[in-house]
Amino acid sequence: MKLLAITLFAMLTITLDAAAQKQGIKGNIVWVTGNQMPGPNKKTEKGKGVEREILFYKPVSLEHTKQRSGFFTEIEGTLVAKVKSNANGFFCVKLPEGEYSMFTQEPEGLFANLFDDQRRINVIAVRKKKFTEVTFQVNYSAAY
Repeated sequence: MKLLAITLFAMLTITLDAAAQKQGIKGNIVWVTGNQMPGPNKKTEKGKGVEREILFYKPVSLEHTKQRSGFFTEIEGTLVAKVKSNANGFFCVKLPEGEYSMFTQEPEGLFANLFDDQRRINVIAVRKKKFTEVTFQVNYSAAY
């Protein structure tokens, strides 16, 4: 009985913490694979939500990484947060106002495929009292 009460209290605390979040990043992790080339009478797939570990660093530039076969194997930077998406790909993480580089953990290493004009990797901005919504495509097995 005591264990049940403790478990319920912990679940309520987690729920209240999630409801109290005022800013951060939320969205979906989507797996895209196969031939995505457009063509007559061909619909491209939007992908399927997947469970992944997601890592958020202070903005990281390409010069501060090591890569192998399209995956990041080492990152010289400050890890700020880790979160897991659910089986449908949804995730939500509370973060302070600022900018963050977002990666997914894949068997071969960390994955991200967007870069800005400063060579920073997949930078997402968090604004005060807002959640930035993203759809992150894990598409290293797709052909475009």
